[in-house]
This record gives sequence, C-alpha cells and structure tokens, in this order.
Amino acid sequence: AKTDPMMFMNFHEIGNYKFGDQPVVITDCPCVGSGDAFDVSDNGKDITSGVSGMLYISDVLLYDRET
Repeated sequence: AKTDPMMFMNFHEIGNYKFGDQPVVITDCPCVGSGDAFDVSDNGKDITSGVSGMLYISDVLLYDRET
C-alpha cells in the first residue's frame, strides 16, 4: 500500500487511494490533529474527494468531485 509523508498530508490534507479494488480517501486535519479513512464507493462507482478549504467544527470539510 502507498503511504504519504506527513508533510504532504499536512499540506494537501487529503489523499485518494485504491487498496486492491477498494477506493479509499485518507484525510489529515493539521488544525486539530485528526485523521480519518473513508470507503468512497457508490454502487460500484469510484468517488474522488477534495478539500473545500472551509472548516466545520474546526475540522476539514470535504466534497466529492462527481456530484
């Protein structure tokens, strides 16, 4: 599996990956030091995510690029 250094994640705050056939988004919010991983498939369709640049309750706010 591919992993990114924390410097990359602190700057970009998000990574879209595939583990086998499973699409996954990994996030890092340097403001609060939190990280999450999400299953980002929708009925077999891969969803890619981005960072909106806004915060929700002091945490990174994501969007999906397809909708």
